[in-house]
Amino acid sequence: MPSQVTINPITRLEGMSYCAWRTFLERVLRIEPPPDALAELPDATPLLVGNVVHDVLERLVAAAGGQVNVQIEDACACAAVRVAWPEPAALAALVRAAAAGAALDEGIVQPGFARLLERRALPLLEQIRALDFAGGGPLVLGAEVRGSVAVVRADGTARRLSFRADRADLVDGGVSLVDYKTGKPVSTLKTPSKRVEKLLEQIASGRRLQGPAYAFAGEPVREGRYLFAKQDLDAAFARVAIAHDDEEAREAFAAASRDLLAAFELGAFPPKLIGPKRAGSAHACNSCDVAEACLQGETGSRRHLAAWLGRHDAAPQQLGAAARAAHTLLSRTEEKP
Repeated sequence: MPSQVTINPITRLEGMSYCAWRTFLERVLRIEPPPDALAELPDATPLLVGNVVHDVLERLVAAAGGQVNVQIEDACACAAVRVAWPEPAALAALVRAAAAGAALDEGIVQPGFARLLERRALPLLEQIRALDFAGGGPLVLGAEVRGSVAVVRADGTARRLSFRADRADLVDGGVSLVDYKTGKPVSTLKTPSKRVEKLLEQIASGRRLQGPAYAFAGEPVREGRYLFAKQDLDAAFARVAIAHDDEEAREAFAAASRDLLAAFELGAFPPKLIGPKRAGSAHACNSCDVAEACLQGETGSRRHLAAWLGRHDAAPQQLGAAARAAHTLLSRTEEKP
């Protein structure tokens, strides 16, 4: 296998940290959940609302003359453009078009559904405007910018994992790659040092890999940045940046991505099943679209998995390669009490 072939988007590894079995079903086998015969109305899910928000922000860059859907190298080869926030009427038109497109992509034609998406997206966009578009707006090199980061395996060989950043900004002579999020922030702890600890913990578990993947992609990238669009979220919690020279974050990213990639390459896709302290159900099981293809509801299966982990905690190296990778993955991604 070539050492520098770009494969598996970095988000695939993040999925492995939540539940490797679900990742296998949804991303490898591409199994879709059966339709709910009792469902009467479509749901304006956070994913759909997030898609509308991302679409609007991409359209802003395109309208300002910025590049869209390009490699980092190509984005950096052109001049940055100033992306200003639109007037209310223009913003409303952009949101309307994005919401209609999102509904159509899902095959939802019920009257008013696109309007519901608009209403859900507008407050999140207003949060982004307040956080990111002061002073005339950011200097943007491109939107939906593609790149890759090298992950070093245990044997020293490397494999490149692709990613797509929502935006590439020009900052202090370098590039900041931005990832918009509409979900839960990294932390709302009051002390900055505690928030850094939480970020490093999430990177080490494999749950926050996009930001560090951006930061460690190489020159001319200076940082990877998360921007959380959530109503009433303090700016201190909404902006999270990882510098390219952050060695703690680099080490946490290297270890997590190495273990998750090993499991993926060896075909080790164990179900999460068990929660904190290896008891109860995993949090990921509470909202799984492919639960019917899993043993998550069986107490015996959870008990057997916990016992297997405990039996090999002292000497996982005695296991075969795939089993060892599965043990390492489940141990690294264990939920905290």
